[in-house]
Formats: sequence, C-alpha cells, structure tokens
Amino acid sequence: MEARRRSSTKPFQSLKPTKTVSVDEDLTKASDALPLPLHLSNAVFFTLFFSAVYFLLSHWREKIRTSTPLSVVTYSEIIAILAFVASFIYLLGFFGIDFVQSLILRPQTEVWNSEDDDEVADVLLRNFCSDKKPAAVNWIEGRGKSVVCEAIIKGDIVRKVLKTTVESLVELNMLKNLTGSAMAGALGGFNAHASNIVTAVYIATGQDPAQNVESSHCITMMEAVNDGQDLHISVTMPSIEVGTVGGGTQLASQSACLNLLGVKGASKESAGANSRMLATVVAGAVLAGELSLMSALAAGQLVKSHMKYNRSNKDVSKASS
Repeated sequence: MEARRRSSTKPFQSLKPTKTVSVDEDLTKASDALPLPLHLSNAVFFTLFFSAVYFLLSHWREKIRTSTPLSVVTYSEIIAILAFVASFIYLLGFFGIDFVQSLILRPQTEVWNSEDDDEVADVLLRNFCSDKKPAAVNWIEGRGKSVVCEAIIKGDIVRKVLKTTVESLVELNMLKNLTGSAMAGALGGFNAHASNIVTAVYIATGQDPAQNVESSHCITMMEAVNDGQDLHISVTMPSIEVGTVGGGTQLASQSACLNLLGVKGASKESAGANSRMLATVVAGAVLAGELSLMSALAAGQLVKSHMKYNRSNKDVSKASS
C-alpha cells in the first residue's frame, strides 16, 4: 500500500491573485535623471565639447604667438577646461549614458565562466575518436610525437646525385604536394609518399601498422636558399605514434631492429627518450623518401624504373596453362 503525504495547502489558496511586477519597473535608468531627453543631452555635450576644444586651441595659439606662458590661465580658460573635462567624461560612452550604465551594471549571469569553458573543452576532447583515422584534430592538436625534420641539400648534390635541379624540385613540390593535394581535398597529406616510409618503419620496429593513417600526416616543404643555389627541404609530422616497450617490439626481428637503432625498451636516463628518438628516425626516413621520390619525378626516372623493374616480360597466359 502506497502512502502519500497530504498537502497542507488550503483549498484554492494557490488561486489567489498575485501582483505582477514588470521587470522594467525596478530598473532605474541613469538617463532618467537628466533634465533633457537623451538625444538632446548628447547634442548639448557634443556642442560643449567641440566649443571648448576650439576655444582652448585658439587661445593657446594666440599665447604661443605672443610668447605668453601656457601656465598663465585666465578665468574664461578655466571654465573652458572644466567644460571640456565634463563633456569628455560624458562622451566616453559616445552612445549616451545608457551605454555606460550597461557596462557598469552588467548582470553577473553574462560573465563568461572560464572554469565551465574548460570543463566543456575537456568533455569534447574526451569524446574525440581520432585513432586510426585521418582526423583534423590530430593535425591541429598533435598526437603521439610531433616532429619537424629539415635539411639543406647542396646544389652540386642535387645535380650530380639526384640528377635534377633545385628549381625543378621547388616547382614540382608546389604543383604536386601542395597544390595537387589541396585540390584533392587532402587532410594532412601534403606530401609525396610519407605513408610508404611510415608503414615500412612501423612493421620493421614492431609498431601498430594501422596507425600509419594518422602517423603519416605530413607536409613537405621545399625552397631555394643561399641565393637559389641550394635546396632547403622539411617535413612536418604532428602525430607520429610510436613506442619502444611491449607489443610487437618484443618480436625477435623487430627487437633486433630497435636494438640496431639504439632505442629498444625504456630509457634509463630519461623517460620516453627512446620513443622520441624513434619518432625522429621516422621523420628523417620520411624526409629522405620524399627527396628521393620527388627527384625521380623531376628527372623523369620514376616511370622508367617502373617499366624496367615492375613490369613482367613473361606471357602470363602461357605460364598459367
């Protein structure tokens, strides 16, 4: 059996008429104390302000002309200065005294609460799911390790080893990696083939290959330096996700590769130093890969090498029979 407490309110007590008070009745405006309407008061103070300024400037110019010290102030100048100060204080609001009152008597509920904003931001960050997907937040906020790797390649090396020119590489990078990627709507993929290098290093060192998606976010920049003689190349990678402890790093081949790089396991000197070093290795490998592929494209060697090494001369139909 359910028991309910009976209300002690007398019958029809809640139906008694109550006095309704308008919100505007309790709000006293400062402009109500003015003897003139607000627009006339503004006009008066505007006139007073400019009149006082004109009067003072003309008198001070006359004093300068007659070599009279400005510190010698007449009675009329004192009145003009007081009028100037009074009108200036009034015109600080410019839109009238109501505007000043709204700034001073602003309700507390309109004040921005930074603590609440931080809590909302924390909730949004916790709700982000950017793992193994090309998310813009990884590029903006960073994820894992953020690395910038750069190098200056001498012009002689560009010509003799890479078989191209600095000007050709700079132009190709602008047309392909930057403009071409932007036209394709790329998200963090302003590079030639960073994902190839990242995936290869990840498999070799026991990383999660699926995290190649966000770890391959990379923008490749090239510019001519030293009066156009040398090439400056850089790769910016804001979300390299690597580790040197646990998981695939315990496999024999991957462990040997990490040992070869000198980053196996946890660093005894500084926590996280090995993973940071591995991230720089990834970025350095990407820079080298970008330089190699872009040089092959600029020199016209990429298609030739594919035709020579990636095409079989055997008749596949006869071999299957």
